[in-house]
Amino acid sequence: MTKDTIPVHPGERFDVEFVAENAGSWALHCHVVHHTTNDDVEPGGLLMVINVQS
Repeated sequence: MTKDTIPVHPGERFDVEFVAENAGSWALHCHVVHHTTNDDVEPGGLLMVINVQS
């Protein structure tokens, strides 16, 4: 299955496998705005960056 967005509801979890074919920074984040801040300060919250080197 190929997706660029996966809805995850309370109590759910997913294992995600992906192939980073290009070097760079890959961001994984929540699309609910207030989930991606720490007391309204960005960045923070549900955000992760994977750095891929060639």
